[in-house]
Amino acid sequence: MKTAVLTSLLLACLLASPAQAGWKPIETVETYAVSGQTGPQLHASMGERGPMIGEGKVRAMAYTNFKLTWV
Repeated sequence: MKTAVLTSLLLACLLASPAQAGWKPIETVETYAVSGQTGPQLHASMGERGPMIGEGKVRAMAYTNFKLTWV
């Protein structure tokens, strides 16, 4: 029983490798300028100049987006 399970796991790993080898993540970095001399000033500047997100287009200090697609 253990041998069958280990063999199945090994086979699954070997068969999955070619599909994963061609996959490359797409990464996009967008920066924005901030100004200030103190922590609170920098924090306020980030809130005023950060990316616009959502349907209501609200400002954020940072934004992460991802899309999962399975081929």
